[in-house]
Amino acid sequence: FVRFAGTNPERCRKAGVVGGVMLCFGYSPEVTSRAGDATPFVPSFVLENWRAAARANEAQVRGLEASVDGFSFELLMAARTIADWEAATSPLYGFASRGEMIAGVETKEV
Repeated sequence: FVRFAGTNPERCRKAGVVGGVMLCFGYSPEVTSRAGDATPFVPSFVLENWRAAARANEAQVRGLEASVDGFSFELLMAARTIADWEAATSPLYGFASRGEMIAGVETKEV
């Protein structure tokens, strides 16, 4: 998110993005995601908070379905892992898939 927000400040302003929740586990988003999903209680805690934020702004988040190809509120709410959430949100960041998004933000090789 930090890399995306830093390189796309106007898109963040237009979308009303004012912050993000960071999972920090080294330099790689893939490693971070995998570690979060593998750590007891992390996926349930993190996802419940992310789902609560989405539900609190449900009208706005559902509205993204009309303007962002591939985005689904229902798919987002059905996420059971951090990887699922990333897959559901990747269209919001302009990526066709989670794999494309992870490759696009990977810092391990940068």
